[in-house]
Amino acid sequence: MLAYHDRSDGGVLLTLLEMAFAGHCGLDVDLGDAADGIAACFSEELGAVLQVPGPRAAEALDIVSATVWQR
Repeated sequence: MLAYHDRSDGGVLLTLLEMAFAGHCGLDVDLGDAADGIAACFSEELGAVLQVPGPRAAEALDIVSATVWQR
């Protein structure tokens, strides 16, 4: 994992922008199957954003799936 940030204050869009500014990088965002992309960007629900190297993204998803969503 390269970075972690909670997304509760300001929503996922502001979280991603803060991470991009701090990391001096661009963004490629996939909101999945969100019915309303704008609402999904600004929703201040509990959650987190993880930054992982592209080649290890599948491995990170497997780890998160096995440890968080199975509880």
